[in-house]
Amino acid sequence: FVVVVGRKTWILSSLSHKAQETETQETRNFRSKVINYKDGEVIIWDSYSKGDVILLYITTYGENTNKKEQIIYKSSEEKFVLTDDGETKTMKELGDVFINPISFTSDLFLENIWLAMTTSLEKITLQGQECYMIRDGDMEKFINPDTGLAIKLVDNVVNRTSDYYYEFGNVTDEDVARPDTTGYVVEE
Repeated sequence: FVVVVGRKTWILSSLSHKAQETETQETRNFRSKVINYKDGEVIIWDSYSKGDVILLYITTYGENTNKKEQIIYKSSEEKFVLTDDGETKTMKELGDVFINPISFTSDLFLENIWLAMTTSLEKITLQGQECYMIRDGDMEKFINPDTGLAIKLVDNVVNRTSDYYYEFGNVTDEDVARPDTTGYVVEE
């Protein structure tokens, strides 16, 4: 038991360290995309981060609902959200926004020990890519072994799947340009 928990703790801590290194070195210029599937609804979070500018597109598609789009913009000068539900377009000021790559491990050693004791951890191949899978009850979390970042989450309790994609160092000024607010009604 001690050897197994020790090995799993070492792997989880190593993955956490890799995720922290990736975040520290790369979060000033990255793109992340998260696609959530749940109960006939798909939500796509497509974010761009360069320097102090963040641009996030959230698009929701549902079997029984209209397409809904939100654009969240943050720069050193302003922060706002644009919402288009297919009928109305609104613009609203926003509090602070942070976008970071997702990891399923902790930077706290004791939390990784607890995770090692309460979950299973195995190395598998997912869609042709080697990864680690943490199984926590009815939840499966897949981690890229090179970056320590999340690549997939399957929650069988609520029937939700999330896929995570990242690109580092490729975001241009055009990718994070202020969105056009023409036609949006300012909401207090």
